[in-house]
Amino acid sequence: MSLKETFRWWHLALLSAVLLLAVYLYLAPRTKTAPAAESLASGFDVIAYRDSVYAKLSPEISGKLKSFEKMIEQGNDKAASADSMFTILKENRQLLLAAISKNAWAEISGTAPAYLDAGKFAQAAAGFLTKPAEMNFLNKLSITLLEKASSMDSSSNDIKIALASAYVRGSNEPMKGIGMLRQMVAADSNLVDAQLQLAMFAIQSGQTEKAIGRLKMVRRIQPSNTEAMLYLAQLYADKGKKNEAIAELQEFKKNNTDALISQQVDAYLNQLKNTNQ
Repeated sequence: MSLKETFRWWHLALLSAVLLLAVYLYLAPRTKTAPAAESLASGFDVIAYRDSVYAKLSPEISGKLKSFEKMIEQGNDKAASADSMFTILKENRQLLLAAISKNAWAEISGTAPAYLDAGKFAQAAAGFLTKPAEMNFLNKLSITLLEKASSMDSSSNDIKIALASAYVRGSNEPMKGIGMLRQMVAADSNLVDAQLQLAMFAIQSGQTEKAIGRLKMVRRIQPSNTEAMLYLAQLYADKGKKNEAIAELQEFKKNNTDALISQQVDAYLNQLKNTNQ
């Protein structure tokens, strides 16, 4: 497995951890209580998508989901039923439906942290989808949620960073997000998450040396930052700097607690060590 594939596995593990913390709420039918996400559809039919997912699941699983939906609709054990739905959908990797449910949870909670959590989840989930309509839907949902969070708490760095990232990844104003991040690190260069976001965008635009510089800064600020280690390892490997890549991966292993990811990193380490770079 390549290091890029390991990246995907690692971020999927992180996303699963987020899912475990989420509270799954009812994906309502088309009524006045339906999630606000429907207004963002722009041609993407949320209900039809849900129905198509249920049709693909086994009759046993879809039956359980519909049963829990009915219980929630009737107000019976709403929290427990919602959690059971969440668990089923998580196990079946239905991330778009999970993001919509997080949107509903945020709307019901009505707090900045809830909107932040839901917005970040929608943004992360979009990265695991391949169909443009679905990705666009989640990107728009993410921006909407994060803008709500920002309107409620304009001083939160976490919200600012998440919103800036959402603008870059899912809007037609990417430089607006880049500008926000640059302003933040100009005011405080120790903002690790902002530095990481700028490093990732530098990678995507082919500015390798800028990315390495920012990642090294993250490692100085936060020596145990595993995300920076993985990105540095990938960049070093791409540049043919085998020893530097190996060093970052070995350091990653010391700080990583996920056995599956460690196995994949081991495989890539062996691959690196056996090359003639």
